[in-house]
Amino acid sequence: MKIQLTFWIVLILIWSSLTQTVEACPSCYGKTDSPLAHGMNAGIFVLLGVVGVVLTGLAAFGIFLARRSASINAQDNIETNDKILNTPSAIDEAVKKHPL
Repeated sequence: MKIQLTFWIVLILIWSSLTQTVEACPSCYGKTDSPLAHGMNAGIFVLLGVVGVVLTGLAAFGIFLARRSASINAQDNIETNDKILNTPSAIDEAVKKHPL
């Protein structure tokens, strides 16, 4: 067990000590006319479009819910007011009992 651990540690140290040159892609160099840069820009615009469509859908759904809630509340208020107006009040009954 200890030999395997030592082996892996030595192997990782040897592997990490090997130096290799790393070269960046054309977009990292700033070459904006390469096909890679055009593809990356297209990908960014597609992702922005997807995010925009999703956010617009969420906003539209929220507006739909707000309007529907306001419509239902207004209808309930009309029904409540109709019940109140059609219910005889104590003053109306007193006037009926004791007309002037």
